[in-house]
Amino acid sequence: DLHSFPTRRSSDLEPAVKTEGTRLTATGEFEIQQTDFGIKPFSAGLGALEVQDRLRVRFDIVADRKE
Repeated sequence: DLHSFPTRRSSDLEPAVKTEGTRLTATGEFEIQQTDFGIKPFSAGLGALEVQDRLRVRFDIVADRKE
């Protein structure tokens, strides 16, 4: 689930997870509609510059286990 208080939405997030020795890496991406979370898409210059409602989030998370 994706959670941005007070909104929670289900997601089909399926990260690629890889382990090498003591390191774990998770990578992936997902899209959200900003307005689903009560976020007004950015605009400036009296609307001359606007951002789409759809937002693509990409991530790379690396964790190392301490021994």
